[in-house]
Amino acid sequence: MSPAVNVEHKYMEAIQSVEHIYQGGGERVKGIKNEGRTTYPLFVSTIDRTIPLALVFIIPKSIYYVIRNSDLSDSLKCQAYYLAHLVFRGPRNDNGDYTKKNRGKPVNLSAKALDDVMRSKSKVFELLIPKYIEQSSSYQTGVRSKSYTLKAKVRLEELKIEITDKNLIQKICMGHENGWKRQIKKHPRKETYQKLYDDVLKVHAPLRAIGTFVVEIERAIESKPNSRQPLETMLNRLLDGRFTWKLSPNGRLYTSIVNYPEAVRAEFLLSFFPIVEIDLSNSHPALLTQYAHDPEEKAKLAELTSTSKFYDTFEYLWEFDKDEVWNEAKTGCHSFKQLIQKIINGPPRPDLRTYEELSSEFPRLMGTIAAYKKKAGHSGFAKELQGREAELICSVVDNLGELPCFTTYDGIAVPTYAREDVERYFKQETKRMLGFALKTKVKIEPFFIDAT
Repeated sequence: MSPAVNVEHKYMEAIQSVEHIYQGGGERVKGIKNEGRTTYPLFVSTIDRTIPLALVFIIPKSIYYVIRNSDLSDSLKCQAYYLAHLVFRGPRNDNGDYTKKNRGKPVNLSAKALDDVMRSKSKVFELLIPKYIEQSSSYQTGVRSKSYTLKAKVRLEELKIEITDKNLIQKICMGHENGWKRQIKKHPRKETYQKLYDDVLKVHAPLRAIGTFVVEIERAIESKPNSRQPLETMLNRLLDGRFTWKLSPNGRLYTSIVNYPEAVRAEFLLSFFPIVEIDLSNSHPALLTQYAHDPEEKAKLAELTSTSKFYDTFEYLWEFDKDEVWNEAKTGCHSFKQLIQKIINGPPRPDLRTYEELSSEFPRLMGTIAAYKKKAGHSGFAKELQGREAELICSVVDNLGELPCFTTYDGIAVPTYAREDVERYFKQETKRMLGFALKTKVKIEPFFIDAT
């Protein structure tokens, strides 16, 4: 087992070939030789989905040498690297991401999941616990998981290693799948989410999608060189036909499909058909009508959102607040829509003109939202709103029956032939849930080239 500074998937050698494929077709730049280059399969589909050849673990450098120099077999060493990776990675942040800030912090690991992956867990634990890793003495309430933390003496200097043990990789990947299935079984709408899970497996990445994504990667790393590694990881997953899947307790479904640029998603196929993504217009402010107890305020908000005029009505305020929020926090706030989300889901912002105007137009509603946040926290209100949005999306999915689809938060992607069905069901379900119908809009549709 050797350290790997930058491990790349076997398909990465084909990037030089793909970067000469244009979105408009399969022609290559003249003069580019094709000798010795890997060619892509035309489709990466459910038939072609494979377990990756390698995984990259990031672990403390000091623990790497402890494991490497131990008497464990090569297979058990790989399992030990995996445990060290999980503990070093730490817990997810509020957005569901792993960050350097959380490295080494206490993380809850399922006993069942560890048993599924680690054949001789006791030997690995004997090597690393308690000398390098602390384990809580009791299980967490209601679940069979314990807390694991790196000992204070372990330096957080990282080392990347490549794991090629086929059995371990297969167990890890299948373990994720088993975890997703457990999430589904626990949810009251398990039939709906089982359909959505099954339909994600029907998403295919044709050659055009791969070529388009390579172009997007090149553009991204020109401005942000550090983005190369995560983007290449996404490319490898696209080539393998693997998409991550996570179901939150509030019903919001996260899939890695939505992380791909719209230009790439426009090239995806669903059950081998081109797709169209249908989105709801003004959906987030429309959901706020369920918290509006003043009849006049509710009627005003319903009128603005049902006619898709909410953002247009207040967008003039962006000029007053743009400079204040543009570089705020990590990612900043770069559009008026993002600013509205910040106000709805974040703390009170009396320093912003937009917040003042909304409080003036909808005083009782803004007061109700503030009271809810005070009780449940800002993230608590955001999750509540997401849960209502998920309920709406699920009701549309149920109406679709056996038509394949996948969700994009407040939107749904279907084969192009089902576009009118989705639009009709969106209007039907928003009318049922909100008392008025919302307009739909096409967010993504196929990019066709006229060959005549």
